[in-house]
Amino acid sequence: MITATSDEQACFDALRSGAVRLGDLTLAQRTPGCCRLALAFDDQAWPHLPEQYRNRDTLVDWVCHGVHKLPIFNPFK
Repeated sequence: MITATSDEQACFDALRSGAVRLGDLTLAQRTPGCCRLALAFDDQAWPHLPEQYRNRDTLVDWVCHGVHKLPIFNPFK
């Protein structure tokens, strides 16, 4: 269970495990890191992204320079 005081690592773990979806998090918990991770693990994340992250430049940056570099996508590191 993610509470209002859960830290970002708790949100990461819950999103990765599928225990919660981005829409279950409060707006304060929808940090750039959690939103970026949610795009990889939550097929319903897009409508729940805060407006400031739903733009082409942010998404291109996340896809080209961020999401694929997360350790979870390279189990051999």
